[in-house]
Amino acid sequence: MSVPLKREDWDFSKLPDREIIPALLWETIREQHKIDQQMPTTRAWLAGKLSERKPPMKPDKRTGKRPRFNTNFGEADTAQLRASAQFSEFIPSGEFRFLHQWGPQQRRKEYGRWVASYVRPLVKNHGTPWMSLPTEERARMCRIFDWRREHNIVHVDNWWEAISYFKRHKFDAGLPLKFDYSDYSTVLLTINWRSSKKRILSALSALLDEWRPATVKQWDGRGRKDRDFRVMLERIAIMGLLHHYSLLCESRNAFSEKLGNQITPFANLETRYPVQRTGACGGR
Repeated sequence: MSVPLKREDWDFSKLPDREIIPALLWETIREQHKIDQQMPTTRAWLAGKLSERKPPMKPDKRTGKRPRFNTNFGEADTAQLRASAQFSEFIPSGEFRFLHQWGPQQRRKEYGRWVASYVRPLVKNHGTPWMSLPTEERARMCRIFDWRREHNIVHVDNWWEAISYFKRHKFDAGLPLKFDYSDYSTVLLTINWRSSKKRILSALSALLDEWRPATVKQWDGRGRKDRDFRVMLERIAIMGLLHHYSLLCESRNAFSEKLGNQITPFANLETRYPVQRTGACGGR
């Protein structure tokens, strides 16, 4: 008797267009063996069972003294960083807001709680195919994905970033509040809302042309079509089917070697999935 996969594991034909890319990301996460190995540690971190104590720094070879600041990571910090990286597409990192008065320890603690609130449902549903997730959960993950995509283009930054940058670079306070880093620019705009939307957008367009760095290469507007991502999903489904039934074929062969010509639990597998078509069990 073969063990069939659920239809939700491989049939994405009824998937709405808006969910194609989030579903592809989710199914890719589910297929990663390293994330499976990390799941017990992630669950232990969510349950508060990992130590937050940092291992001591090694003494400096020149002075023989330990550094003043311990930059090592404790077990809890390491698990949090790995979970954040593994599920990064479904964590709205830029949404976290903290009070400027918070010290580093309190800020780190509150950020850990905030990340855990997003990681917890993802870990809970890690073994669930996208098509089997509750409708509300799929909608929540799609909203986060859409927000991250838009946030990566334009977003409103916080005062802490501006103040921190100002202190580090010691700018003249009379200069326009605009600074560049990597592929991004942060500016402070003053908008007269009595003006029409058309005039506001026209003025912003002129500023964008003036501010765009010549060294930053603009993305090619010819992106992939939704059909391309749907094909990727179908390939993941095919790989899952081949892997699943290849394992069944291997198990059937192992039973056959031990039991000889006796009927095995996988005796009808070849009838449903001929060896000549898949090649999973070897030729005859």
